[in-house]
Amino acid sequence: MNSATFNQTELAKYNGQDGQPAYVAVDGVVYDVTGVAAWAGGKHHGNLAGQELTAVIDTK
Repeated sequence: MNSATFNQTELAKYNGQDGQPAYVAVDGVVYDVTGVAAWAGGKHHGNLAGQELTAVIDTK
């Protein structure tokens, strides 16, 4: 398993635009959503990849 630490600036680079992978963070964990059809183009239900989305994703 690979692990990496991202700050907000680094995470923002992975926005799913212009051939970049799409990553999102939830509760401090970064997820690669590049291959998830619902995240095509780095967007899903008004949310953008490359961001911390804990506040908008209910994980409980």
